[in-house]
Amino acid sequence: MYRYLLIGTLIVALTVTMTSCGNKSIKLETQATPEPSLSETLAPTIEASPAKEEPIESANSTEALLQRNFSKVIKLSTEGFNWGSLVAIDSGKVILSAWNYDLRTTRIVSVNLQTGQPTVVWESKVELDGNLYPIGEGDVGWFTYDDGKYEKYRLTGDQITLDMDYSEKSPDGHWSVRYVTGKNGLWGVDQSTGEEKQWTTGEVDDQPLWLPDSSGFLFLQGTGEWFEADAGPVYELARYDIVSGKTSILPFDEGFWGSIEWLEPGVSLIADNGYDDVIGANIVNIKSGVEQQVVDTSQFDHLDYFVDPTSKQLFVSAEGSFRLYGSDGEVKSEVAWPSGFDEYSGINTTTSDDPSQPVFYYESERNGAWFGPSQFQFSSDGTRLAYLIGGNVYISPTVVEGTKIALADKEGNRMKLLTQDYITINDYQWSPDGSHLVVIISPPSDPSQTYLGVIDL
Repeated sequence: MYRYLLIGTLIVALTVTMTSCGNKSIKLETQATPEPSLSETLAPTIEASPAKEEPIESANSTEALLQRNFSKVIKLSTEGFNWGSLVAIDSGKVILSAWNYDLRTTRIVSVNLQTGQPTVVWESKVELDGNLYPIGEGDVGWFTYDDGKYEKYRLTGDQITLDMDYSEKSPDGHWSVRYVTGKNGLWGVDQSTGEEKQWTTGEVDDQPLWLPDSSGFLFLQGTGEWFEADAGPVYELARYDIVSGKTSILPFDEGFWGSIEWLEPGVSLIADNGYDDVIGANIVNIKSGVEQQVVDTSQFDHLDYFVDPTSKQLFVSAEGSFRLYGSDGEVKSEVAWPSGFDEYSGINTTTSDDPSQPVFYYESERNGAWFGPSQFQFSSDGTRLAYLIGGNVYISPTVVEGTKIALADKEGNRMKLLTQDYITINDYQWSPDGSHLVVIISPPSDPSQTYLGVIDL
């Protein structure tokens, strides 16, 4: 859970084009922009096969590039705005964020995928803190940060709520747990009466994680010790029981504990426990008592891991393979990264006697540039895995400019390429029904122009 709970009692005034106060819901005055031009063609779904990439140089080739890779393309108006993240809230509408550096202005924009019509639903002089994120079925949330203060917003239909509640509600809805500014411990609030009571007393108690039956929660309890150079408190994993009001320490290692989240709710959790220049992830099974370190590396340029909520397994992409881990840290499946689909994706067969030197999976990386899979997303039913393959917008230098979009089964097998060309992709999302992917793209010939591409599946 975000540490944003610490500021749950703050009230912040923002300068926005629509005003609000407290938690009141506001009917938005929308601002429509002229309907953009659309181009439509059938989306190519190709098997991975060698292909020589040709340079893109003209407007005509840009149009051909977009038609070759996407079922539908919507040209987004720039007006000095850079388009960032997106959330597909249903099969016909997406919500996007945009930022204008000169005007110091943020916009949240709704786009109808059928007509291409964009509508500005929110505008502010405050920057977003992070990306847009989905909430439940059809809602979108975002954080803002300005002058040391956070705000949390929620878009439901055409209503925006300024949400000052940073607590975590129990699964049965009866309780919430929160931090209280200036006070130690974790505090409970009865949702029916509003009564507040202190549940734990530790100075650095952190990250409450509700048990599925709402009988209590796990949390990180400080031992009173700190790591060197103020790197953070030494934590141990604890459990608070609401009925008895008692805290018990669970029999797992003390040490550096970062964020925790359920892997299999009520059974196992995943804890980020990397320290210094090492990224680590530990699976803890509170039922069997098994504790298994599954990620422990300083070679993190190619590392990605996250919980698949459908299968209740941990997906890890690292060192040339995709792996799925179960609740005891056991490897459920392992699949090699894709290779041989173009001139950049051949496997590196050379080795080094120097253990300090990174081992590159792809031959094209031997000169120090980056190439590989990234930005993984499961479909809502958990049966398909989409990801980007090629360069990486967050890393420089890269072997190629841009990425292709790949689709595989949930284990990473049977990969096929959904796009033929390497294109700069700022963000992409599944539609909730899994019928298509929506992509924010910039073509190589005109990187300042942004498009919204749709790939029908």
